[in-house]
Amino acid sequence: MTLKNKNGQPLTAWYLSPHDKIPSDSWGYDRALIQTDTLRAAGCRVVFWAASFSHSTKQVRGAPWQKIPVRDGFDVRLVPVRGYQRHGGLARIGSLFDFGWNMWRQPTDEPPPDLIVSVMPTPFVDVASVLLARRYGARFVQDFRDLWPELFVHAFPKAWQGLGRILIKPLQWMRKWALRRSDGFLSVTQDYLDFANDISATVKQRPHAVVYFGMDAHSPDMTHVHAQKLEGLRKADASEIWVVYGGTLGDNYDVATMVAAFDVIQRGYPELKLRLKVAGSGPLKGLVEALAGKHPEVVSYFGPLNKDELWMLLGSSDIGLLPYAGFSTVSVPAKTFDYIAAGLPMINSLPGEIQRILAQRGIGAQYQSGNVHSLVSAIVRMAQDPTALLLMQERARAAAEEYSKGRQYSRMLDVLGELFPKSPCLVKKLKD
Repeated sequence: MTLKNKNGQPLTAWYLSPHDKIPSDSWGYDRALIQTDTLRAAGCRVVFWAASFSHSTKQVRGAPWQKIPVRDGFDVRLVPVRGYQRHGGLARIGSLFDFGWNMWRQPTDEPPPDLIVSVMPTPFVDVASVLLARRYGARFVQDFRDLWPELFVHAFPKAWQGLGRILIKPLQWMRKWALRRSDGFLSVTQDYLDFANDISATVKQRPHAVVYFGMDAHSPDMTHVHAQKLEGLRKADASEIWVVYGGTLGDNYDVATMVAAFDVIQRGYPELKLRLKVAGSGPLKGLVEALAGKHPEVVSYFGPLNKDELWMLLGSSDIGLLPYAGFSTVSVPAKTFDYIAAGLPMINSLPGEIQRILAQRGIGAQYQSGNVHSLVSAIVRMAQDPTALLLMQERARAAAEEYSKGRQYSRMLDVLGELFPKSPCLVKKLKD
């Protein structure tokens, strides 16, 4: 599909995200880059407005308003924001305010947009996106990914969470205000689409689609794998069963239960040769590092890995973990589709849509968040039945086509095609 504006010219699209990975990052969420590639494949000129501070690595990426040319027709611009260390702290709220406010007052040397795609719900950026769309006469499309700001309530001590629910009311109002004024809507899950429509029935009255975090299998380029990590990422003993977790090690994740479970497994089930392999970073990484120091033959912590290193680890693994805190509002985690593409069954703590997907496809098991015995039991049961484990791995690989990038992100183009109906409908195969 080639997207054109009312003058018959290729669209200029602005993509706004303070959360996602940019091409120069070694670690982070890939969805923005997949979506910007999708826009470019549809003939769009794309400007990716990203935060100057990386949400994933907690490091400064570059200078305020720095322009980073990526390739012809695709530039990254860094919006100045303050840094933060906790996902749910007040400093992060301040950083989101910086992004929204600075986008509103951003330099005007970029071509005006015909289309604005923003990662939502993002406090302050939601209002800025609507105002920018009005300023430029652009279409505004939300990519709805989580149930904010409800999750921020859990950053308060339990005794103060009632106050937290009051304090987020203005953020909820802004979310509703922006939902009513969006021209199109994308959601990472069906649950989130229904949630947004409950807030504002205009969501399903306008072009909309569920676009999962699609992912394709990746063949690692060994030249990008650091030599000192090579041995740890490659399975030397085929009798070992590798359980992998790749992602954030933060307060919204059931990291303490994962660590405690493998402490129990190491002592109680040594004959199973279960190994825990963890990649990523966050404020709870010390728990994993301590366990790896205590049981180095059982637990390996790699820190953040680049794409080739991560896929080498996934290729050596047997089971993927989805360990989330009991209060998490996540519906279907992005890493689900990395695991599916790698042919890995999953052990999951989340209720709702992801639990239904795993059960319907027969590619996972459930455990109770915060319950060490429940997680130990789920891992051990899967490890003790190699035939059933092999069948789950085969079913995961069979599901990979449906959740591929090409299949999922073509739905994004379907929505945009309704907003720009003069665009000739010629379906292009999206490149990885």
